[in-house]
Amino acid sequence: MTSISSYLLRSELPDQNEIQSRITENLWPAFMFHDPVSNTLWGELFTCFPEFQQTLFINGQPAAVVNALPLEWKASPEDLPDEGWDWAFQKGVEDHRQKRTPHLLCGLQIAVAEEFQGQGLSTFLVQAMKETARDHSLKALIIPVRPTWKNRYPLIPMDDYIRWTRDDGFPYDPWLRIHVKAGGIILKPCPRAMTIPGTVAQWEEWTQLRFLQSGDYIIPGALVPVKIDVEQDLGLYVEPNVWVVHTF
Repeated sequence: MTSISSYLLRSELPDQNEIQSRITENLWPAFMFHDPVSNTLWGELFTCFPEFQQTLFINGQPAAVVNALPLEWKASPEDLPDEGWDWAFQKGVEDHRQKRTPHLLCGLQIAVAEEFQGQGLSTFLVQAMKETARDHSLKALIIPVRPTWKNRYPLIPMDDYIRWTRDDGFPYDPWLRIHVKAGGIILKPCPRAMTIPGTVAQWEEWTQLRFLQSGDYIIPGALVPVKIDVEQDLGLYVEPNVWVVHTF
């Protein structure tokens, strides 16, 4: 654990993307870096929405990242679609291109470098994301949350998992718990939040496993099993997330 003497949250840095990549490159499973939507659009965050991309510096060292984008959504948050993360990213970029007026801020990522974890930074960054939304006169913050411990229970339906609670009544999952304690409301799962296809060889490379027959495989770091079709030379991971809303 690194002690904190000073911290600074910065946006619109000229090398923000590179700084953030150095923080996140070892935080996610390898397959998570192969979402086609993310790989196509990630650079747009820093050219179209630089004010919503933030890096937290602690004692002068990059320690955490926040990524978000505004989008148009006139309906109720309860009506948000099943596609979650991929949908929000595509819609936010398209709304910007079409010059539509945004209503919500959608959080795409909060990530804390390992040496700074366990110090309450995630809670601070959720509050910072909410403050950013308010500062830009947006009505709410929505997030397709990737529950931290769901990968421990890949066979449990997300509908069931989000209902697990501790004795104090707060969610069992630590990331969902942080959001609820920060005033967030768990709405519902978004079962098709992110879709990652690949050949069998690619999945073997990403996971360092062998797939010698078709079937559903439990993969380290995956929230649900990955479907492998050897005959079609296809591996498909469809990740569920959870819609959480913070209103002001």
